[in-house]
Amino acid sequence: FDAYAHPRSRREASRLVGDLKSAAAFYRGLFGPLPYSPLNTALIEAAVPGGHSPPGLVIVQERPPLLGGRLRDDPATFYEIQGFFLAHELAHQWWGHGVTPESYHDRWVSEGFAQYAAALWTREAHGEDAFARVLSKMATWAQRLSALGPINLGNRVGHIQNNAQAHRAVVYDKGALVLDMVRRLIGDDAFRLGLMRLQRENRFQEVSTEMVRRAFEAEGAVDLNPLWEVFVRNTALPTMRLERRGDDQEIVVNGYEGPLPVTVRVGNERLDLIVSGRLKVPGAGPGVKVELDPDRVNLVKKSG
Repeated sequence: FDAYAHPRSRREASRLVGDLKSAAAFYRGLFGPLPYSPLNTALIEAAVPGGHSPPGLVIVQERPPLLGGRLRDDPATFYEIQGFFLAHELAHQWWGHGVTPESYHDRWVSEGFAQYAAALWTREAHGEDAFARVLSKMATWAQRLSALGPINLGNRVGHIQNNAQAHRAVVYDKGALVLDMVRRLIGDDAFRLGLMRLQRENRFQEVSTEMVRRAFEAEGAVDLNPLWEVFVRNTALPTMRLERRGDDQEIVVNGYEGPLPVTVRVGNERLDLIVSGRLKVPGAGPGVKVELDPDRVNLVKKSG
């Protein structure tokens, strides 16, 4: 790992190498071996933070500290999370280069995977609260712009409207949230094995959206086709609500019959549940307060 930067950024570049090593070690445990070695990084200055990741090189753009003006909010940017851009661009060494999307329809195999990898790295580096904040922002953007195109429209999402933010909200953020749903459905271990299977069996080859589904199904023994049909191939988002039935409270999902991971707060207890259409909330008796999706990280909209 070597870093290149302006002389005045030398100290920051040295810190960047430390972050790069830490994130690379985390990703190796999650995805498998690093596709390119050695891996270098370049730190440059730009008016807008960001990055780029050709094979074997991670380029990070940082905003000069004395540059005035405010930055526009965007679906793909998390300015407040130190190292997020680096983690996203580093992930492209696996997702984008280690395996590459088969066509423009499969663009999320690069950008959605890198975005979710950076979110997982945020949890590893900064904790659960930071992870929840990242997913909540992704969900806000994805819900707002999901109608402009499905994930598997790929590079063409927002193209007719000349809306680049729609592409990032759907392909980056909605794609990342689909991966989060898969992880919560099949479990962390099966999710990791699915990622490693994709890398191991398709190194330096093209990967399609359907190949992704089959890899996770092979490791998790869950039929993901209903999830793919609603959240990957279409634009309409389901809704969920709480419904009282006698002394019980139930979660009711409309617009999706497949298994859906939902977090609820029952009194002071958080529960991670899997809902298929309708589910009685455990422990939600008379007088018990129930809150759906308390962190606001779910693609499914709350109603009622």
